[in-house]
Amino acid sequence: MLEKYNATGHISGHDHCLEHMDEGKGPVYVLAGAGDNCCYANSNADKLPAGSLKFAVWNDGSGNPIEGGYASMSAFEDSVSFVYYASNGTVLYTTPPIAPRTF
Repeated sequence: MLEKYNATGHISGHDHCLEHMDEGKGPVYVLAGAGDNCCYANSNADKLPAGSLKFAVWNDGSGNPIEGGYASMSAFEDSVSFVYYASNGTVLYTTPPIAPRTF
C-alpha cells in the first residue's frame, strides 16, 4: 500500500534494532527501536531485497554491539533526514536527505 499510494516513507520503532532501508523505488524505511536495549538477531536479513539495507545495528551473533540507541529527525522544506545514535550519544549513521515522493 505504501508504494501504491506514493508514501515517502515509513517510520517505526519497537523492534530492538536500528535500520535504514531504501530499495530506491518507493518508500524509505526508518526503524529506531533500540532505546532500552539492543538488539534482536539478524535472522531475517537474507529476506531483504538486495542492496536495500543502508544501515543496521542488530545482533549478528557476536554479541550486542550497543546497549541501546535512538534516532532524531530533521525536517526541511524539501526533505527530511535521520541521525542514528548509540545510547551514549555517539553518532552511528546519518541518512542522506529523503525528498518527498512525487505523484
